[in-house]
Parts: sequence; C-alpha cells; structure tokens
Amino acid sequence: MKAILEFTLPDEAHEHRVALNGSRYLSALRDADAHIRNILKYRTGPHLDLREEFQAVRNMIRELVPDLDDDL
Repeated sequence: MKAILEFTLPDEAHEHRVALNGSRYLSALRDADAHIRNILKYRTGPHLDLREEFQAVRNMIRELVPDLDDDL
C-alpha cells in the first residue's frame, strides 16, 4: 500500500510544512509530556513554581521545534 500526499504550493505551504515536520512535533510533545509527568510525580511542596515549570516546558518545545511560531 502506498500513501501519496499532494499539496498545491504556495497555497498549501503551511499544510506541507506541518506534514514534513510531523515527527518533530510528535517528538516534542512526547518530551513535554515526560517532563510534565516528572513534575507531577516527583515535585511537591511549596518550592513548586508552576509558572517557572510551564515556561521550562515551553522553552524545551521551542528548542525541539524552533520554527514552531511559523506553524501557528
């Protein structure tokens, strides 16, 4: 079985870029999920600053997918 994706460029440039980078996005989401899981499992108490933790997750995602803003 074959699957062929076809895009009309430049009209569907965004969709084309998302299809090409899908594995990078999935990898970034898996890493972010693991990071959040570790926060929830291992960090408790008053020293937990959720704002800083969420910023750390965003930074990690943007390191893994530097052109993320282009796809939003």
